[in-house]
Parts: sequence; C-alpha cells; structure tokens
Amino acid sequence: MKRTLLMLILFVSIGLFARNSTDIKALFIYQFTRLIDWPEDTKSGMFRIGVIGSFHDYKEIMEVAMGRNVGSQNIEVMNIMAINQLSLTDFHILVVGEAFCTPEKIMEINVQLKGKSTLLISNKVNFVSNDVCIGFEGDGQNFKYVYAFPSIKGKGLKCSQDFLLLGQKQK
Repeated sequence: MKRTLLMLILFVSIGLFARNSTDIKALFIYQFTRLIDWPEDTKSGMFRIGVIGSFHDYKEIMEVAMGRNVGSQNIEVMNIMAINQLSLTDFHILVVGEAFCTPEKIMEINVQLKGKSTLLISNKVNFVSNDVCIGFEGDGQNFKYVYAFPSIKGKGLKCSQDFLLLGQKQK
C-alpha cells in the first residue's frame, strides 16, 4: 500500500512537469537528492551534480535543479566535457550520458571517482553493477530506475526505504 501511494505521488508530480524521458530522468535525479543521504563531510558547500556525455541531460537537470537546495546546500549542475575533468571537483551525483556509456569509459570514470561518495548514474541499465549505482530504462510511458545497493553502500551513501521501494534492485 505504501509503495503504491509513493509511486502515485511521484508519478503524478513527474507527470505534471515531464515532457519526455529526459525530463523524467531529471526529475528522478532531483528526487534522489531527497531519498539518499550523503556522508556528513559532504554536507557543506555546494551540492554538485555533474553530467558527462549528454548536453541535453545537463540542460534538463539544470532546469529542474535551478534555485533548489539539498538541505542547506545550493545545487550546482556542471557539464563535464572530458573524463580528466572529474578530478577537478567532487560531485555528489555524476550522470553518465550515452556518449560515455561504454565499459572502458565507465572504468575510467570509476578510477577518477575512487574513494569519493559520488552517486554514479548511467543512462543505460546494463551498466548497473559494482561500477554504476543507478541506471534508467524505458521511455516516457514506461520508465524506471534500477539500482545496485552494494555499489551505493560502497560509496558511503544511505538509501531511504522510499528509494528502495520505488526502484528495482539489480539482479
């Protein structure tokens, strides 16, 4: 019952704002900031969301996050052009677009993020594993996220029950 109610609330709110699957992803990503808890040492300064490999995702996430906060942190969305730029700042969330969804690039990204509490999100569900925390699949009519709980926990992040109920655990 609780899951049904949560899904109804989430999908009604998403339906009011979403125009396409990228909009839905952007709204889900914003909701993840509410459903996942980051370590205390990351709760000051800006809450940074990076997007690599998809300018379209960057624009949509930027639109959703504009003027919003995570706790007392202002959200800053950054468009990343190259993997070597990841070492320049710490990200709370990194969204990997289609252009960077290859095993080699995911491995390079993980090398840059080693030891950091960064929620790694892929546009492809088949990368969800120890390397990627969350993946999206579907279109505007049938959209979901799949998560790898060990990967999320390994980054020092804590998921709320709502996050676990709304998503699908990786098999």
